[in-house]
Amino acid sequence: MHLIDLEGSDGLDLTPAALEDIHPLDTPVGRVGVAICYDAFFPDVVDKLVAEGANILVQPTFNPHVWDAWQIEDWRRGIWTAVQAHPGVVAGVNPMAVGGLWEIAVEGVSSIVGGSFEPPAGGYLAQASSPTEPAIVAAEVSVRR
Repeated sequence: MHLIDLEGSDGLDLTPAALEDIHPLDTPVGRVGVAICYDAFFPDVVDKLVAEGANILVQPTFNPHVWDAWQIEDWRRGIWTAVQAHPGVVAGVNPMAVGGLWEIAVEGVSSIVGGSFEPPAGGYLAQASSPTEPAIVAAEVSVRR
């Protein structure tokens, strides 16, 4: 729904989805809402998924920027903030692509965050150790139904 410049008419020329077309999915582990990449930064998307009962949020990501200190801080506005702002959401998963696609290099640190966690944990339950290498990230959470 919310495209970055690379995805717009001057880049990949993708067509954004409409907000009314997204809905959470029932899964064996909970009701999962998917906010693709930049969409998780926008309350309209996250609020709709949560209003429809999502208790797990997933933010699959393709980040075409170097993973530096600014990126680390900026990404906290995504799934981390969404989970912290919605008490009914027990976990957020942010799988981030690493490596490249065509000539586009991508970096990021995949993570799993939990709600209602106080610093120093900062809500992060697990994180990948490298912004450029593939990793498996896992955490155990309990979803109350």
